[in-house]
Amino acid sequence: MPKTILIILALLVAALPLTALRSIMDSYQAEARGDYNDALAIARELLDAAPNDAFYQVRVAWLLYLQGNYGDAASAYQASIRLQDSLDAQLGRLNSLLALGRYTEALQHSRAQSFCIRKTPFCWEKVLTRLTC
Repeated sequence: MPKTILIILALLVAALPLTALRSIMDSYQAEARGDYNDALAIARELLDAAPNDAFYQVRVAWLLYLQGNYGDAASAYQASIRLQDSLDAQLGRLNSLLALGRYTEALQHSRAQSFCIRKTPFCWEKVLTRLTC
């Protein structure tokens, strides 16, 4: 009986790596290889395991952006902002809106956010205003 229990425990311990989540490093490595699909799949696995983690949400959004899926990226960045406001998420959403050609919405977004672009020498608001006129 004890021998059977030890064998079962050994099999369970050996199977743990097979069921463990892949790490964020795996996602970064896939991105570095240019395998955005795998990088996104890993990031989504991590987000599914920790749905309130804004970092994983931003990671998913970034990878969607890299794939050219700007609409879903904008939505994913907005989801991240709802979890935890961050400059990465704000700028990611702004870039996604610009990539979609939604200049008026991008201008409204930039005006409404806490990251005051007006303080920089290159003023995004002027650029966006010219694009929407």
